[in-house]
Amino acid sequence: MARASTTIRQPEDISNEIPKDETTGDLQAQIARLKEDIAGLASAMANLGSEKVREAKRGASETYQSARRSGEDTVTELRDQLTETAREKPLTTIAVAAGVGFLLALMTRR
Repeated sequence: MARASTTIRQPEDISNEIPKDETTGDLQAQIARLKEDIAGLASAMANLGSEKVREAKRGASETYQSARRSGEDTVTELRDQLTETAREKPLTTIAVAAGVGFLLALMTRR
């Protein structure tokens, strides 16, 4: 039986066939491209993050303004109702005010 002879080439043999200048230049070019890609990704992530922060601030501001308007409307409505009740039932209003004053005096006394 005849054996086929195969030779296994060592990495050193392969790297010796490629001129050092080409290998180093290619690696440096790849590293430079990778650095540019990483810088681009970092910039994109920063932009995305700042956009999300702006959206969150905008949403919080809108929610605050809406709650503020709602609170102001509620206070105005309660004030109007209290004024109307005081005009319709002045004696009851005086009695309630006196009762509240008496309770506050008792609580602050102790």
